[in-house]
Amino acid sequence: PVLSPPPPPSPPPAPPPAIPPMSPSTCIRCATGDSAEACDCGLGKLFYGPQYTNELDTTNSSEWIVATTSQMMLATAIGYKPSGQGKCWYKKGFLDMDTNFAFGNVDPLPGIGTQNRQCFCCNYEPLAPPSPPFLPPQPPSPPASPLLPPSPPPSPSPPLPLL
Repeated sequence: PVLSPPPPPSPPPAPPPAIPPMSPSTCIRCATGDSAEACDCGLGKLFYGPQYTNELDTTNSSEWIVATTSQMMLATAIGYKPSGQGKCWYKKGFLDMDTNFAFGNVDPLPGIGTQNRQCFCCNYEPLAPPSPPFLPPQPPSPPASPLLPPSPPPSPSPPLPLL
């Protein structure tokens, strides 16, 4: 009997579609200091961090820079609450940005005054696909000459002699 080859292995299932990368569109301060002030970020994420970007660098408070832009806030954020809701106080369930563990009773900002902390909400949107690279304009191609007759098709090859 003639054996047929085994069927080829079936291809692996297609991977699920990739989740589009997310980018913060807007971050807004919703509370300051370790306090009873509460934030409700709706569908956004709640973050916790220092109010001043350089408080540990200088003791002169007149030189402190307030984190006011989305980029500054996110650059200094040390904790977050996935629920987007809660009191602005590290003991109230904020998770460490690096470890994803709750801070608990351990102050994550030693050296930062308790009133010099802030909470802020960030809303996220999918990143737009990258723009195509800029291409310089191309010179126009010369127009085809309509006056030339079309080329004849190639002639068929002569048949090969049978042996």
